[in-house]
Amino acid sequence: MRFKPRRNDPLYGSLLETDFYQFTVGQLAFLRHPDVQTSFEFINRTSGERLADIIPIGALRDELDALRDLKFTPAELHYLNGTYEYNSRMFDPRYIKYLEGFRLPAYQLLVRDGQFALYFDGPWPEAMMWETFALGAVNALRNEVLTKDLSLTARKELEARARIKLCDKLRTIAGSDESLTLSDFGTRRAYSPKWQYEADEMCLEILGKRFRGTSNVHNAMRLGVTPMGTSSHQAPMIYSAVFWDGTKEGLIKSHRAFLDDWYELYDQGLSIFLPDTFGSKFFYDHVVDEERLRQWKGSRQDSGSPFEYAIEILARYRRYGIDPHDKLLVFSDGLTHEDIVKLYADFGQHIQVSFGWGTHLTNDFPGLKPISIVVKPVAANGRPVCKLSDNIQKATGTPETVQIYRELVEYDAAHMLSKPAEV
Repeated sequence: MRFKPRRNDPLYGSLLETDFYQFTVGQLAFLRHPDVQTSFEFINRTSGERLADIIPIGALRDELDALRDLKFTPAELHYLNGTYEYNSRMFDPRYIKYLEGFRLPAYQLLVRDGQFALYFDGPWPEAMMWETFALGAVNALRNEVLTKDLSLTARKELEARARIKLCDKLRTIAGSDESLTLSDFGTRRAYSPKWQYEADEMCLEILGKRFRGTSNVHNAMRLGVTPMGTSSHQAPMIYSAVFWDGTKEGLIKSHRAFLDDWYELYDQGLSIFLPDTFGSKFFYDHVVDEERLRQWKGSRQDSGSPFEYAIEILARYRRYGIDPHDKLLVFSDGLTHEDIVKLYADFGQHIQVSFGWGTHLTNDFPGLKPISIVVKPVAANGRPVCKLSDNIQKATGTPETVQIYRELVEYDAAHMLSKPAEV
């Protein structure tokens, strides 16, 4: 018998229910490289869990097809057009006009050895928009299947326990240093879209102004908070295929081309480095010079040791005579509430610190272990691309492509950054 969700409506009712960076990176793609052909792939990094044995392919297809029926409403486009938190005008009228007729493109969905083979091909500005929705749909459907046999009472009890658990976390954070701020970065990881909205409501109620906003643009619009996000790894990955000539110098130039295009579009407002696409050591040793380090507002740590990264970035600022108090460091890699409190206690007096809180905010239910899934570009303009990260277990791309990039950037998983200095 085919699995049917208890709800009557599709998971998503708006194309704004996605990460804010889908629009900032999307505008970059649309204005700079609208015709670059890309291929994105769904990847289950929790390889021991056979997702296609849990989620019926028909249920996933139903959600993906329902998403393809959605269009942006005039009110949603008006909201995007009026977004000014980072710049006086975030989005070019040409991009807003493009979104008026936007529909998610076709997808390919198969099952191979108990896993979903899910691909999104097309021009970069189109294909990339599937990422958050595909991940959110898989997460939500998995949770629905795993809880399908619970009675109504047992389901309400599970949700109540999750609420209490989150409330306790938020009250711990609220009781810490009053300067500690955080944002919800858990849109792709959420238990469900409905649950994420409730989690954001709780953040706003308990943390007040210390809750800076949410990456879920629709939630930001409804709650009157700031849509949050930096850039994403896909941009330097795709730029490497567009500009790279196969040499180390060419890869450096391709990454700098992305940084320059990004800064030209968003200036200081969104000048947050995401350094670990090909390893943070390669980025800081070769891509970012002193001028860019001074110019950009800060960076986001998304893999590896957050403590080692913080010590290293402080040392690099000081090496150039840059006052770290003028810079921002955003932590966003698998944070628990204990991590958040400790990281702020250790570094909040040395540099401006904030947090992008993901899975442990939006998908922490008792007895349900979250999975690690991503959607990443695997090719652009017919050339394979990859991401290395500061944790090689998070690398994406074919083994051959990963090895080529590792050798090119002299990737050393044991020494991703220079020897740390004292804080």
